Amino acid sequence: MHDRAIAVLAPDQAATAHELQEIERLIQAYQQANQHLQQVLSSQADTIPPEVLHMMQEIEQREAAGLAVSNQILQALSQGNRAQAEGLLWNQAKPLYVQWLGSINRLIDFEEARIIANSTEANREANGFGTVMLLITALAVAASIAAAVLLARNITRELGAEPYAVRNVVQALRNVELTVKVQVRPGDTTSVMAAVADMQQRFHELVSAVHSNIAHLRATSTEISAGNARLGERTDHTTDSLGRTTLAMGALTHTVQDSAQCTAS
Repeated sequence: MHDRAIAVLAPDQAATAHELQEIERLIQAYQQANQHLQQVLSSQADTIPPEVLHMMQEIEQREAAGLAVSNQILQALSQGNRAQAEGLLWNQAKPLYVQWLGSINRLIDFEEARIIANSTEANREANGFGTVMLLITALAVAASIAAAVLLARNITRELGAEPYAVRNVVQALRNVELTVKVQVRPGDTTSVMAAVADMQQRFHELVSAVHSNIAHLRATSTEISAGNARLGERTDHTTDSLGRTTLAMGALTHTVQDSAQCTAS
């Protein structure tokens, strides 16, 4: 709007005509910008504060009043009445320009203050969000540590000892070190170490049973050998007795036969 008043200060008609052409170009640019602004305001009418709408109306009203005086100034210049144009400029246009610019500055100050307030609130929310995220992270770390501790305890409970102790016992048994000591916690009957200790005990019992059976077999074998020896001696004695009996029976038979012959004679 104030660009139109510049034409009043032009030194001659040529300069005035040039300024008027420039003013027309600015008018078109301003109308396009104002149209875009109105579209933005219409699309965001629900989110625009009432104070902004009131200030926009005030700016439009003062702009309309200023444009009316500016058109009067341009009409006076086109008629060659420079004195009237200057009078309108200083007495009417200037106060309207000041009021118009004041309204625009108030809108700018209001928006700047609102942006700062929104930025402060956003920063506060961001800081609060950061604090919440830190708390969540701390809780997640604490939960992870607790889960790891519980998992380690459950694993230790299932193993019945620390993993390295279980590994040492298993390696000893793999190397046929059957006398390795297996530590079982009091009351533990279901862990891996308890199963290993039970297996070791049963293996010891099996080995003891095998040794006992071998000793029994050896004793039985010795007794059988002795019995066979005694049976052999008895057999030899019986054979000898049978031989002597046979000889005696033969002599007896011969005697009987001799006796029978003598009787017959």
